Amino acid sequence: MESSSSKNFLSHAKVELKVRVRHNVLTQYIVDVNRKLSSFQRERIQQTPFKWMVQMEKVLDISNSLMKELLSRWASDNQTFRIRKSLVPFSVLDICFVLGLPVMGDEVKMENDGGG
Repeated sequence: MESSSSKNFLSHAKVELKVRVRHNVLTQYIVDVNRKLSSFQRERIQQTPFKWMVQMEKVLDISNSLMKELLSRWASDNQTFRIRKSLVPFSVLDICFVLGLPVMGDEVKMENDGGG
């Protein structure tokens, strides 16, 4: 059971949340592999959801400042970004467009996967 002093401390404690972004995106490896692919290998990869990878010709520069800013504006309850006074929705379809993934086809319901 909590004492009254610990309850009092918790009610007056200030909680400071700091956003810390850590990513490990080493696109140099993808660029290096792309230089070694044959035309046949490129063609085959272009037919997969990873086709965007063979189009990567230079290393991506990920901005930590931009990542922190985007994360600080994310509203998870309604899956939107807060931009000024507006809420901008960001859907699975948006991610598909960004990654070059196909948006047509049959729905795959993962929760009903019986395995085997």
